[in-house]
Amino acid sequence: MTATPDTGPPADAPVLVDHTSAYVKELTLNRPGQANALSAGMVAALVHEVSGAYADDTRLLVLRGEGKHFCAGLYRDPKAEPEPADRIATAVSIETLLQLLWNAPFVTMAQIGGGAFGAGAEIAVACDYRVADGTARFAFPGFRLMGVSMGTRRFAQLVGRETAFDIVLNNRRLDRAAALEIGLVTHALDADQAAALQAEVAASAAEVEKPAIAHLRDALRSADGGADLSRVAASLGAAHRGRGGQAG
Repeated sequence: MTATPDTGPPADAPVLVDHTSAYVKELTLNRPGQANALSAGMVAALVHEVSGAYADDTRLLVLRGEGKHFCAGLYRDPKAEPEPADRIATAVSIETLLQLLWNAPFVTMAQIGGGAFGAGAEIAVACDYRVADGTARFAFPGFRLMGVSMGTRRFAQLVGRETAFDIVLNNRRLDRAAALEIGLVTHALDADQAAALQAEVAASAAEVEKPAIAHLRDALRSADGGADLSRVAASLGAAHRGRGGQAG
């Protein structure tokens, strides 16, 4: 099967899409001037593209960031403070994206350079392969900033409950070596090595039908997605109440 020609979104779109083969779909977060921080439009575009991969021939979905950073987390407009309801809606949208990645019937790969902070780190956590170059840095500041416990159960499944608790509670920053040591990073590779790994994984994944990948996930994971969504809303609500009803 050959890939269908696809001009993709315009060059200034928040997410660039490239079908490099019939089975490989690459998504590039495209807000380099904001360190690829997640705007509402970018989250919506990612949800759309990842959802679309459920229905097409994608066997490998690759995510990367344009410019120096993978993703600096949720974009916060310095001139405007979002309403609590908007914050909850955005958090639920991001959690929906993370669950789409975590439960995907295809292989997922995050290629990480520079900062992967907050929701950016959570996107990496939700992927099967987490490939980091020497500039990669990780942090999970959401709990300190907004009381958000988004994705921590997935993180704990990767690195262990005690390790995840310590990193999230104390907002510890991790370089590539530290992330590799605890299992947050699966591969420490430069660009050429990462490209070779992507080609290897793509060739292997192309030989497997999507239902088989989905069944493999079911055998390995038991996360309750509904509980995760409820936890996000509860965390934000608790943070709001703790500030006396003031957003921030």
